Amino acid sequence: MKNILSFLFIFIFATGFARAAEDNHHGFYFDLGAGGSFYANQNSIPYDVLLNLGYDFSPNWAAQVEWTHLGSNTQTAEVRQARLIPEVKLSANGGPLKPYALAGVGIESDTVVVSTARTQDYADLTVGGGIQFTIEEAIHLFLEAKLNYLLTSGSEGTFPLEAGIHFDL
Repeated sequence: MKNILSFLFIFIFATGFARAAEDNHHGFYFDLGAGGSFYANQNSIPYDVLLNLGYDFSPNWAAQVEWTHLGSNTQTAEVRQARLIPEVKLSANGGPLKPYALAGVGIESDTVVVSTARTQDYADLTVGGGIQFTIEEAIHLFLEAKLNYLLTSGSEGTFPLEAGIHFDL
């Protein structure tokens, strides 16, 4: 899995640098997305919903806050996770394909409901990358893959894969 993610990351950045063009957007943006998170032990959460609010300081870097809600139901329990992670986003120069990398540290809140709910909060480290496809000047599609790692003993990490739409405001 790590080899596949490494290959995709290198391919995405090589493609973006080869298609360098000027992107002049500076200002606020938001992303809406959905996907799934895959665990190192091969279990998966069937869905997650993503909302990013950010600010482009230049064509090559931005700061954003990611909020992700993940959920799963099994025969014995309901699991809900929420992540709130401030991130830095570094992009290659644009064009129709714009690769990027991101990293951040935030909080993940896990709730497990069996007969009663139990919630626990953890520090969460995330790193990843993606590619943004221009649809119109202020509307883009994105696909991103990340590694989320809880800063606690025994954590194996999750691998979120998400796709969505990005709006420049």
